[in-house]
Amino acid sequence: MKTTADKRKNILNGFLDFVFFAAGSAIYGLGIHMFAVPNNISNGGVTGVATVLNYLFPVLPIGAAMLVLNVPLFILAFLSLGRKLFIKSFAATIILSAVTDIIAPFVPSGTDNRLLASIFYGVCTGVGLALILMRGATSGGSDILGMLLNKRHPHIPIGRALFAIDCLVVIFSGIVFGSIEDALYAAIVVFIAGEIIDTVLYGMDKGKTFLIVTEKVDEITALVTENMDRGVTIVPIKGGYTREDKTMLICAVRASEAAKLNRIIRTADPDAFTIVVEAGEITGEGFKNTGGEEK
Repeated sequence: MKTTADKRKNILNGFLDFVFFAAGSAIYGLGIHMFAVPNNISNGGVTGVATVLNYLFPVLPIGAAMLVLNVPLFILAFLSLGRKLFIKSFAATIILSAVTDIIAPFVPSGTDNRLLASIFYGVCTGVGLALILMRGATSGGSDILGMLLNKRHPHIPIGRALFAIDCLVVIFSGIVFGSIEDALYAAIVVFIAGEIIDTVLYGMDKGKTFLIVTEKVDEITALVTENMDRGVTIVPIKGGYTREDKTMLICAVRASEAAKLNRIIRTADPDAFTIVVEAGEITGEGFKNTGGEEK
């Protein structure tokens, strides 16, 4: 049985969901009408398809088309991602459709420069979708497919997954609009939106993982611990060619700390064999914990 504290927490979470959904939908919807529609610039996913349909059939509102096209995807979300995500995504899409069709049309065009429009539409799309995704929902469309792909392959960031899926819609929009240039502008939108989504969702946790094969294990470990307050994992390995026993150090740092760690390695052991791997997200001590709070 739920306690009073649990009920209050649920109410607060529901309120925060609405605020994030409304803010994300407003930014996204305004971007559509300020930058996309006046310049015939498509986006990826369902929004891109709805924009193309609106271009072909002007009497068909973009928001209504988005809602109809999302129906089969919502069924997929309910079956594959669970009831909670389905309810949140449905609510977010209703708000987005309403903002797109009712409020945003009263906003004047932002610019007639198509390059600027593509850039700012990508920003609006990325920020708007990121705010929705942050609360565990989607705006429907390729967001759902992107989350399914991320669920099956967690190493693939959601923004990258959306970029891959949306490229197909970009090609489709270029064919409908009859211009390669239109498709290129749409590609700018999709790329910028994907990068912003990953930056907002994973930005605080992005980093680099250093794999260091060295004979100066103690020296590097001491310098990293003292100067960077980062942990180092020591792993015994065997050379595939020489068959000699060696030691590899593993150290995860924020992207901004990578240059400093590289200097420490070169100072302690100029001959160290180092591999730097992109880390899409780092959780745990010194980074973001599993509860979502940064330590």
